[in-house]
Amino acid sequence: MIPQPVHEIYDKVIENNTAIFWALAIGLVITTLFVILLANSLASPLEGLLKSMKANAKEGKLNSSAVDTGLITLTEVAQFKNNYNDMVGRVSEANEKIIAMAFTDVITGLPNREKLAKIADSVLDDYQSQTVGGALIFVDLDDFKQINDVHGHGIGDGFLRICAEKLGTAVCRLQSQCAGLEDEVIKPVIARIGGDEFAILFPGLIEMDNIREFLSLLKMELSTPCDKYPFIRKRSASIGCSCYPKDGLDLEILLKHADIAMYHAKKLGKNRAEIYSDAIGFMTSSPSKNAARPSSR
Repeated sequence: MIPQPVHEIYDKVIENNTAIFWALAIGLVITTLFVILLANSLASPLEGLLKSMKANAKEGKLNSSAVDTGLITLTEVAQFKNNYNDMVGRVSEANEKIIAMAFTDVITGLPNREKLAKIADSVLDDYQSQTVGGALIFVDLDDFKQINDVHGHGIGDGFLRICAEKLGTAVCRLQSQCAGLEDEVIKPVIARIGGDEFAILFPGLIEMDNIREFLSLLKMELSTPCDKYPFIRKRSASIGCSCYPKDGLDLEILLKHADIAMYHAKKLGKNRAEIYSDAIGFMTSSPSKNAARPSSR
């Protein structure tokens, strides 16, 4: 057997070492790329969530995060993002409920005085640009305290809900009878502004014949017996009406004038409707109770 030359052995060793080096180098590069990819898959979603949180804090809003979880989806990161979005959803839903409760009467489900004020600001501002007038109707249920005293607050609350429905019925009937009212961009708003007091902001209701027709519909609806409480025999309301822009372009002023007209109706025997005028303003001294009306009964 002829021994292999030493230089050939050296050449093979060098070849083997070179192959091992390149294998290690390639393995190191692949490992490095994998580590970078893994780190990016971990850091990128977290950075995105952090940016989303900062944006929410800056804007004062809560929005869900749509951050991509990366090429490699890590269960923990995906779960963290899902938990964050679930939390945002629950907080946003709770916030919407709180806002709704703040602007809604809990008994009738109607807008309350604060909500009416916000809507009225928009409506009356809109008048400045479009010169579209309207009416504010103030409804005070006659002798409602007796219903609470005799039958209890549970019956009283139920009666308020029925009256709220009747007010809505009267609005719909007038809209169906009078051409043009249904086409108004801003719809009528019915609000409960006190214990036994309601207000109706009716944009576009400017014709005096239509106003009188509506007041008659309101009186008729509120005096009609209700099947649920047939034992309530006294069913009537005193109603006052003011018109804008004639009687003012501020909700409190319109309410004050409608209140004066309503008080004048009560002085004349209740179950009446009066439209505010300067003469009524001079004749009637309103008790000014409207400035501090309770939001409950």
